[in-house]
Amino acid sequence: MSSKKLLITAAVLASGFFAGSVAANAQPLYDKVIVDLPYAARVGDTVLQPGHYVIRQMDDGGRTAAC
Repeated sequence: MSSKKLLITAAVLASGFFAGSVAANAQPLYDKVIVDLPYAARVGDTVLQPGHYVIRQMDDGGRTAAC
């Protein structure tokens, strides 16, 4: 990914985070993040196609992870 695309991706994610944090005033910030990707982006081994994405924290159902 070129540095220009990386900078644009970072700006889109940051603006989405800040817009979401203002809109979700009554909710904790970690509940949901909304992202609109203008072009394909690679996350690890996965390629996310352009589009609207909602990233939510998984509900653990009140259970805790075993150590």
